[in-house]
Amino acid sequence: MGGIADDPRAFAADGEDLLLFYYEMSVTSADASLRRLAAARGHELALRWCGLHPVVPAGASPDALLMLAGGAWVSERFGVPAGGLRKAIRRAAPAYSAKDFLGFDPALGPPPPGLSVKARYDMWCDALITAYTGDLIGARFGAAYAQVIRWLPAMRPYPLPVMQSEFDAVTYSITHAIYTLNHYNVYAVDRACLGPEFAWLTGHLPDVIRLQDPETTGEFLDTLRSFGMTETDPSVRAGVEFLLSAQNADGSWGDPKGTDTYTRYHSTWTAIDGLREYRFKRARACPLPAR
Repeated sequence: MGGIADDPRAFAADGEDLLLFYYEMSVTSADASLRRLAAARGHELALRWCGLHPVVPAGASPDALLMLAGGAWVSERFGVPAGGLRKAIRRAAPAYSAKDFLGFDPALGPPPPGLSVKARYDMWCDALITAYTGDLIGARFGAAYAQVIRWLPAMRPYPLPVMQSEFDAVTYSITHAIYTLNHYNVYAVDRACLGPEFAWLTGHLPDVIRLQDPETTGEFLDTLRSFGMTETDPSVRAGVEFLLSAQNADGSWGDPKGTDTYTRYHSTWTAIDGLREYRFKRARACPLPAR
């Protein structure tokens, strides 16, 4: 992760994502020394990110506003002022509709069921992240997060995927529902509230291990840890052993010859999160509407 963060081209493209990696570790890690190291590195990178993004460009797209919002919020968490940028994002957001930001209008319903499995769950996953990020900086990115997450029961039951792309879309929508609900591993989550999601993760963890997929295995493991599972569970232990066996000589995960920067750093990020220990706070009340 450090090498990619030090690459000017990679940092210009994905700096806000790299900031989030260090922020999560600085807040959620059970290891105090790791929290301190991550906080110091994050502060350094936040200064650099704010230098690259001092203003909102004229006509910034919804995707650009989302990127800037994430970077501004995390930079402020590291003690680097970004209030001017945050205010400019809030002024720019109302130019776009819910469909511009999310692809659908949560005031009217969930992502349309007539879409393909991949398109529907990709839309749902993106909407969770977008609305959540808007809430963080006090902007309305199409809808408040509460308006989006209330449709989680409508995305159930999860379809049995036919293709790998469908499996990935459903899986990442589940992991990101959990991440946005637990503030990216700050809080534990309640199995009674998220029973279908817990069942999906426990049921399919052996599949992603069998596919030798460190990126997805990492997301399965850290979300399952937030449900209270530990390495005393044989399936979690199997996932940990796979990740340890799949680490590259340089400390990374994924294809060391890969040219896609996002795939390289995100595989390493999720693998680290799948392996490390957390200091979860008590689970919040279930935010879903009562049946």
